[in-house]
Amino acid sequence: DVQRSLVVPLFLNGNYQGLYRAMPPKNGPWLMEQSGDEAIDLVDGPGNHALRGSEDRLSMAIEALKRKAPVDSLAMWLDLESLLDLASLDLYTGRADHDLNVRCWRPREPDGRWRWILFDMDLWAPVNENSLERMCSATAVEAPYLPLLLAHPELGPRFIARVEGLLATVLSKAHASQLLDSLYDTHRTAMERDHERWAQVLERPSPRSSLEELHAHVQGRPGTLMMQLAEHTRRSLRTIRFESPYPEQGQLFIEDLPLIGATVTQQLLAGIPVRVSAVAHPDWEFAGWEGLKGGSPVRWIDPSTVRSVKPLFRKAVIRP
Repeated sequence: DVQRSLVVPLFLNGNYQGLYRAMPPKNGPWLMEQSGDEAIDLVDGPGNHALRGSEDRLSMAIEALKRKAPVDSLAMWLDLESLLDLASLDLYTGRADHDLNVRCWRPREPDGRWRWILFDMDLWAPVNENSLERMCSATAVEAPYLPLLLAHPELGPRFIARVEGLLATVLSKAHASQLLDSLYDTHRTAMERDHERWAQVLERPSPRSSLEELHAHVQGRPGTLMMQLAEHTRRSLRTIRFESPYPEQGQLFIEDLPLIGATVTQQLLAGIPVRVSAVAHPDWEFAGWEGLKGGSPVRWIDPSTVRSVKPLFRKAVIRP
């Protein structure tokens, strides 16, 4: 979960004071809105400290994760998709305060599961920093629980596949660069005015230099992360080419994430299956996979044996 916020210019007595981020209190109205009820358990990241309700069920869930309990048992305690996405984004950014700026919450109901909230994403690691080793060498158990996830026989491969799916789609080099440029073009004037306001008071990089630093991150981080995961798991890397169908025919999904653009080449870990799905658009139907046997539109591919993935579609047959 990501808390809603809005960047606004601030004026005091008519004098411009730069840009500020307006948001509800971290522990207040936003969570009530999310749950639809005030009956929630809310836990601060460090030390599993309860800010509202109790942390007991989270402590029991983490103990189950330590014991490598089956996934279906863990899913009764934890929203696993939320946890895997938290771990994926923390690893991608390598944020130095990953254990501090995080909240965990659940509806206080018998079947309420823990979900995670991201806060304060301003301390990213250098692009080549070994964030995986740093997070796995922590002396205390802390979010996002990377060593526990990677050591789990079921969640480990599932987490790696999620990271790979993100790097091939929404965090791909091409798409992330386009997103950065779009955000910069939209907010450049406001950011430059804010920078000018504080230039004589604070030593901060210019908006342009920040953009260049982020471009370096999105271009270099995918390869860095995959090498770190390969070293940690002692698996080899394989390069796979994912190719989209014609836009009017259908769409290719990697780990339930839509492939953006015509093609992407991504390194994946050998022996870790990745789920690909082909979804036909109206008036078209799935016709198979180029170079792959089997007619199912949902496949688990092993990078050890597959080098390219492309779904095929044909005009749907309209039967009377």
